[in-house]
Amino acid sequence: MLCGRRSGKSYLESAMAVLHCARPYDIVNGYKKNRDAVIIGLSSGWAEDIFWDNVKHFIDVSGLKAHVDNSDLLVTFSNGNTLRLRGNSNRDERSKIRGTDYSLIIIDECQFLKKHHVEELV
Repeated sequence: MLCGRRSGKSYLESAMAVLHCARPYDIVNGYKKNRDAVIIGLSSGWAEDIFWDNVKHFIDVSGLKAHVDNSDLLVTFSNGNTLRLRGNSNRDERSKIRGTDYSLIIIDECQFLKKHHVEELV
């Protein structure tokens, strides 16, 4: 999204991620596949500060059943889908993102990332 400051991008992205995980599954090549989403902030602390309260708010107001792990910034929905918050400030944070076949990836503040960090993620 290309919007100005304080326009509600993070709020909308939080809602999009929760809504994405609320759906039961995707069908990929004839097989059911869980929906796994990740929101990537400039750092894990940044992601927590900007998104975590919004994510929990949307889970609460929607009445969705989910286990919220505040220490790992992970939500596991009753349908098996997951939503994670991760950071991108160093190689260790980026390596935590790799290896999962996410069905939704949101990269926050991409314009502030170094080109090689974005390339490493993608």
